[in-house]
Amino acid sequence: MSGDTMSAAWILLMTFWLALSLVVLAALLFGGRPERQGALVLASGSIATVLVTTPQLSRFQSVETGIVLVDLAILAALLWLALTSTRFWPLWVTAFHAVALLTHLADYLFSQPMAAAYALLQGFFVYPMMIALALGIWGHRRAVG
Repeated sequence: MSGDTMSAAWILLMTFWLALSLVVLAALLFGGRPERQGALVLASGSIATVLVTTPQLSRFQSVETGIVLVDLAILAALLWLALTSTRFWPLWVTAFHAVALLTHLADYLFSQPMAAAYALLQGFFVYPMMIALALGIWGHRRAVG
């Protein structure tokens, strides 16, 4: 990677962790139980993903089995939250994550390496998930005053 590419990747990575930290903090301070649970799922899933991701040189060259397993666990937790919560936002977060999970299948089905697209799509859907959670926190805060 060139220096500019590494700098841009580092900025994107730090932006993600900052956004996630702010959403988790907002959930802890202002959210109800479902918002706190959703924030815990997103945060623990993000940390687990970092722990199971393959080394940089071979990353996203084939299906990331460790990330698939983490994503399946996240999907199960989000689905449970969506089915047991009275809130609407967990449905959206679960749907966004299900689409992100499908990117693993797309990479598995196509024989041509799609490392850049696979990596991009894996990271993309967490942003609408965080936005949906943030809207859920805002809605809960408005409802309770």
